Amino acid sequence: MFEQHSIHAFIGKHDIKTDTGVPLDFKDHQFMWDIYRDLSPYQVIMKAAQVTMSTCATIKAFWIAKYKGMDLIYTLPTESDRNTFVGGKVNRIVAQNPILL
Repeated sequence: MFEQHSIHAFIGKHDIKTDTGVPLDFKDHQFMWDIYRDLSPYQVIMKAAQVTMSTCATIKAFWIAKYKGMDLIYTLPTESDRNTFVGGKVNRIVAQNPILL
């Protein structure tokens, strides 16, 4: 099971999709490749808006929890931010990717 050692193998094997159902690839976002595989405990990412970081963080969190056996806490500033993020992003990513259930 190479997918437990490589998030990229996991993405490819399970045809992971974005929240809109588009297959996740790095053709237009090559700069995200290293961010996906970086497992440093502390990360700072400077980015422009709308560059798939929320998708990356969500998929990466599920993968780390499953294959690295870590418990994760994803914090957001407010309850309404949480509700918006989970309803608008996380739930839709899970709906597109049954392996994340």
